[in-house]
Amino acid sequence: MRYTFTFLLLLFTCQIALSQTGTINTHIIDDKQKPIDGATVSLLNAKDSSLVKVNISDKDGSAAFELIKYGRYLLSVSNVGFKKAKSPLFVLDEAHNAVKLNDIALTADASALKEVTVLEKKPFIERQVDKVVVNVSNSIASAGSTALDVLSRSPGVLINQNDQISMKGKQGVMVMMDGKPTYLGATDLANLLRSTPANAIDKIELITNPSSKFDAAGSSGIINIKLKKDQRYGTNGSLALNAGQGVYAKSNAGINLNYRNSKVNVFGNYNYAYRTSFNHLALEREFYTNGAVNGAYQQDNYLKFPVESNLGKVGADFFTSPKTTIGVVFTGNTTGLNTTVNNFSDVQNAALQNTSYFTTGAHNHARAKNFTANVNFKHTADTSGRELTSDFDYAHYGSNVEQNYDTEYFNLDNTLQKPAQLLKDYQLGQLDIYSVKADYVVPMKHKQKLEMGIKTSYVRADNDLTFYNIVSNVAKYDSTQSNHFIYDENINAAYLSYNKSFSKYKVQFGMRAEQTNARGNQIATQTRFKNSYVQLFPSMFINDKINEQNELNLSISRRIDRPTYKQLNPFKFYLDPSTYVEGNPYLKPQLTYQAQLSYTYKQKYNVTASYSKTTDNITSILIPNQTLNRVTIQTDLNLATYDNYGLSFSLPVEPAKWWNVENNLNFYYNRYSGNLANTPLNSGLVAFDINSSSSLTFSKKMSAEFNAVYTSRNVYGYLGIKQVVEFSAGIQRLILANKGSLKLNITDALYSNKLIGNTTIDNYSETFRRGIESRVATLAFTYRFGSNKVAGARKRSGGAEDEKKRANG
Repeated sequence: MRYTFTFLLLLFTCQIALSQTGTINTHIIDDKQKPIDGATVSLLNAKDSSLVKVNISDKDGSAAFELIKYGRYLLSVSNVGFKKAKSPLFVLDEAHNAVKLNDIALTADASALKEVTVLEKKPFIERQVDKVVVNVSNSIASAGSTALDVLSRSPGVLINQNDQISMKGKQGVMVMMDGKPTYLGATDLANLLRSTPANAIDKIELITNPSSKFDAAGSSGIINIKLKKDQRYGTNGSLALNAGQGVYAKSNAGINLNYRNSKVNVFGNYNYAYRTSFNHLALEREFYTNGAVNGAYQQDNYLKFPVESNLGKVGADFFTSPKTTIGVVFTGNTTGLNTTVNNFSDVQNAALQNTSYFTTGAHNHARAKNFTANVNFKHTADTSGRELTSDFDYAHYGSNVEQNYDTEYFNLDNTLQKPAQLLKDYQLGQLDIYSVKADYVVPMKHKQKLEMGIKTSYVRADNDLTFYNIVSNVAKYDSTQSNHFIYDENINAAYLSYNKSFSKYKVQFGMRAEQTNARGNQIATQTRFKNSYVQLFPSMFINDKINEQNELNLSISRRIDRPTYKQLNPFKFYLDPSTYVEGNPYLKPQLTYQAQLSYTYKQKYNVTASYSKTTDNITSILIPNQTLNRVTIQTDLNLATYDNYGLSFSLPVEPAKWWNVENNLNFYYNRYSGNLANTPLNSGLVAFDINSSSSLTFSKKMSAEFNAVYTSRNVYGYLGIKQVVEFSAGIQRLILANKGSLKLNITDALYSNKLIGNTTIDNYSETFRRGIESRVATLAFTYRFGSNKVAGARKRSGGAEDEKKRANG
């Protein structure tokens, strides 16, 4: 109730008078009276033709200017393939504060209709007012990489040894693809990102503080991976081929096709990838009794995993009228992963002397089939911006995993210590998500706007795990380890957002309510649980444009991170005889309050200060098994509190006209408090990361990129990670009349991206060192064909946002 009162109080305080400003509306049409989408409309001062403001016409040809000071103006309109046109001079004053101009018609320019090559070069890292954008599409250094590789080089993003993604030192990140969450556990999400080639990606958006329109999940923000979708008129597309070599070979190929006219836009793409990589993990593990070592392991694990993937997307937008668009999008992904594991473990006594050893060989086969469908509708009622959008989403994630473990135990003289242990398990997973949402935008007088929406989603996760012990080549069912877990969840949400613009200020206040109903059922043990709760999530955003060069932004919000479906799954997933992963069906959601203040100078330099406080922080932890000797459990528990203080800088520099450098620096202090596994925790650490990306243009056909990433020592609960550094570089040459390009790059050129860390809790300590297939040289070829007349993009984000992320946790 107190949130609602605060929201209403803030709403009423915004009702103050506007300065003397007005609005201007017009329509842009061609010589056949059809609306022109994407035309550039410039508002000019009538006195000296100086530029006042620029806008782009919508699909119905409309263009509007708001908060324009009283005065004498005219409009200048231009578009590719047309001659420029101007409106008559007009006056904006108190008597005419809502000017509606006649349609402005553009005449086709025959000379401009000849083929034009569009060369748009954006920096690899681009900071916008509400997010940081990683422009993957034009990146030289990212050619031949995967989505996971590009993410690891993005500012503020770190991927740890368990494939968990954090941003600016905080875990709990929502990962989406094309505005729709990816519903997999951390490992499954990492495999999906590994199977997504960078040449299929347009850009990656890093959003640290979303508005109430977004699902309340993601206390650390949102990472939105946007796949390519061509916006050019006519028939066009692109082709990409590349081959790389690290320790193992990699290759992928992709094609992107698009057809667009004034009535329909049909698009599709397909990408195939085959990559073999490795993960080399060395562990030093010590077990204690009353503070004294009672035994230890020295372990060396080498995983080799060839990944073969097929990623496809097809869709269409139907422009049924200048005001109405209906769209459908289908995506599919199949991934085949065959992992071989070789583990060598020295067993040590209390004096840390070797007493025996064991080896584990594993051959695991995993197949995943993911499918998503989205039907969307958009209707713009009038030129004021009144708009209704709706989405229906369905997503299916299916997995079939077979794991085979063969462990042999030896004495130091290489004689068998005891019979070999042979273990086989089958894991069948099905995840189905249904989501419906609707959003409505209502413009109001005096530069006010209301946004409101509702959403309902239903999720069912069905996981069946069957264990067999192999004795004398006969598989015997193990009922003590087999399990069948079904999880059902329904979330109903509604939000209201109020916006108001003043002469120099913009304010937005929002409130989102979410009702959660969850049920879990372990069929093997007949253990059930239910959970139902309602939460309110207020948000506030204030923008102060001090002048043309200085701008302030303040945002405050409350967010939630529900446990992922895999974190709730109580199954045991064995890594070797000494370690297994186990879910926690009684894990509670974590709640976060966060505030962010940013200052921007010349729309170029930015400094941001932030603070967040999280309760019931979901923490990954290693715990010794209380009944099995020297066996460790990796699971998730709720830690009492977690505080994050952050300070980030964006400092672009231009050492020369041909050399641009984008520098991003993030400083943060993480403090954790609580008590898990009989181990109190009340400590913090100041950490920082630096991301520097250089773009060099040697000529119209030759360019290069250099990217350097450094992350200092960091902590995540009971886990400490040492510094990480990576340097990548690439060079590009345009060929075939600038329609094609050749890119040569190398990632992690110094092979320095090695993760080293440690964790210590009651009766257990572990130090790990991990090396991955990070140094890869790649040669890539791309070719664009077809029309180059660009139209404005239609942005879509479906309704299944939070749910898809939680399948990835």
